Amino acid sequence: DPTDADNLYDLGVVYSELRQLSKALATLEQLVELAPDHVHGLSALGVAEINAGNLLIAEEWLRKATRIDPKNQWALRNLGACLMKQDRYQDASRILSRCLAEAPKDIAAMVGLGEAQEALGDSSTADGLYRMAIQIGGPEHIVDIAKERRTRIAENRMRENPNVRLDVVEYIKTALGHFRAMQPKQIQDLGIEIGLLGTKGLSINDPTKTYKVKSIDGEFTGLQLVSIMYAAFQQFAPGQNVGVDFSKEYQFAADQLSNG
Repeated sequence: DPTDADNLYDLGVVYSELRQLSKALATLEQLVELAPDHVHGLSALGVAEINAGNLLIAEEWLRKATRIDPKNQWALRNLGACLMKQDRYQDASRILSRCLAEAPKDIAAMVGLGEAQEALGDSSTADGLYRMAIQIGGPEHIVDIAKERRTRIAENRMRENPNVRLDVVEYIKTALGHFRAMQPKQIQDLGIEIGLLGTKGLSINDPTKTYKVKSIDGEFTGLQLVSIMYAAFQQFAPGQNVGVDFSKEYQFAADQLSNG
């Protein structure tokens, strides 16, 4: 029925999802002519125009939708995406912040806002938004984007900190992964065992794997064991002076591991 707004909306969305954009645009334009205040129709038309590469036209439709319904989550999120595609990061940040105010668990808007903040030079805020999106969970492809962005931020931070030892980061990250399967007492015993071994001397500059401990299988270099010991003490006595300061490496490792 060409006079049924809801049918036109459903049909237009299907065409848009199938990337039959000319049919989608024609159907959704027919809809908004029939029902000029149909917020979802205006939003869907904006999305179709984005997919067709007509960003300024898309922006007009999406802004009209947000004028009619200033709290519409879908219209706000897609307007933010449209602005991001135009590299208008400050405008996008404002719109996506409005979206999250209305829908605090919208991880697509959350990741989009993170990308806007990154583009504006605020990687710390961006990283927090990505972390929150991962914790909330949702569509796998969006969570994967958040994880990839967090990894990139961590890698950039390491490059900006030349004093960070990447080998120690990897040793600590591996240790933290193992700790997930261990009881707190086992982690404590491991840290103390390595600490006692260290009183007899651990050569952290020798790359040869010559050391063994009772708590875990395998042979280790001195640096590996000291890294594991530092990570272990952070679990049960984080303020304890263990003779080395791997705090930066520990933080980088913990951040990377939290990305899953």
